[in-house]
Amino acid sequence: MSARAEQRSKLAPRDRAFAHAVLLALFRGLGRIDAEIDARLSKPLPENATRVRNILRIAAAEMVFLETPAYAAVDAAVRMAKRSDPRFSGLVNAISRRLGEAAADIRTKPTVTAAWFEKALVSDWGAETAARIQEAHQQQPPIDLSLRAEETAAALAQELDAEALPTGGLRLRSSGAVTALPGFEEGAWWVQDAAAALPAKILVETTAPRAKVLDLCAAPGGKTLQLAAGGAEVTALDVSDKRLARLRENLKRTGLRADIRSEDALSWAPSTLFDAVLLDAPCSASGTVRRHPELPWIKSLAGLRDLVTLQDNLLDAAWRMLRPGGVLVYCTCSLFKAEGEDRAAAFLDRTDDARTRRIAADRFGVPEAICDGGWLRLTPALWTDRGGMDGFFVARFEKQASTA
Repeated sequence: MSARAEQRSKLAPRDRAFAHAVLLALFRGLGRIDAEIDARLSKPLPENATRVRNILRIAAAEMVFLETPAYAAVDAAVRMAKRSDPRFSGLVNAISRRLGEAAADIRTKPTVTAAWFEKALVSDWGAETAARIQEAHQQQPPIDLSLRAEETAAALAQELDAEALPTGGLRLRSSGAVTALPGFEEGAWWVQDAAAALPAKILVETTAPRAKVLDLCAAPGGKTLQLAAGGAEVTALDVSDKRLARLRENLKRTGLRADIRSEDALSWAPSTLFDAVLLDAPCSASGTVRRHPELPWIKSLAGLRDLVTLQDNLLDAAWRMLRPGGVLVYCTCSLFKAEGEDRAAAFLDRTDDARTRRIAADRFGVPEAICDGGWLRLTPALWTDRGGMDGFFVARFEKQASTA
């Protein structure tokens, strides 16, 4: 455990929750916050004054987005500055007070995100859709649950004060410690965004009962649980045994079964081919910015080329593990076409025995999410009336039997 992680672990649950809320607010509003700080400085902060800027960012996030009383946020900021770098305590006092005075006005100003992220969204989806996605990224996402047995949805919805979703899962109407909710200890459900739940549902509806299904890049395991709950004989493979530990815990809690393999998908060779393969490929995770607002600020497009190459290689490896007549579902939690639509099209171009099996999404409450290619494109701009969803791309392919 790192020193910072150890410090966090010593916080009382209430303080830890508040610290988490501050960080989420800070990253969601980081572009606005930095612009407002800079506008109030008579000269730029020295490059080595990163801690001072972070203190001001925290104070601004508390006052602007969490509506913490200015006197409390300013006092905390000054105390932090005195401990960190006393030379700047007066400046922190002055700037944080000015930010507090303007908090209500700053709160209404337009969102400012990382330039590369904004450019990528506009390039793929146009300015109007990109703006809707960015607006959705400013909202706190709800907590969704996938169910071990969907026939329990009505009873659990009432017990958990949740909304039944067209995807078959539930959406909680309030937040809190999920481990304390009814059904957790019994393994009746697990936390999984509604969008993330669709790839496995799409695969299960295509396969026969007791089908032999491979979940590639399986950790942390939500889709493995879905496949097992759907009656499949699941092999869950991931290169990280450490990440598979969480899957093992959830299998034990839910009473579901899967054959867990800690292997590299690019080199692993199964003894028999599978009826179906689910590939949730490593990606930019740009579709999860609602839950991880730091991503646009700590990532860039620099690593996208390597990810795209890996996604292509994993698609080819998955295809080799699939029997003729079998089905492959490819998905990424990305908003970028380079990791979704472009990968699916490139796969079809180089794979003679692959055919798209169209996805019908109207029954999931997202009929507008079907791409021209018969694939599924989900964005946070969907379901805005009920709290949105993560960004996802899903394609389904069928392996043609040889005619030779």
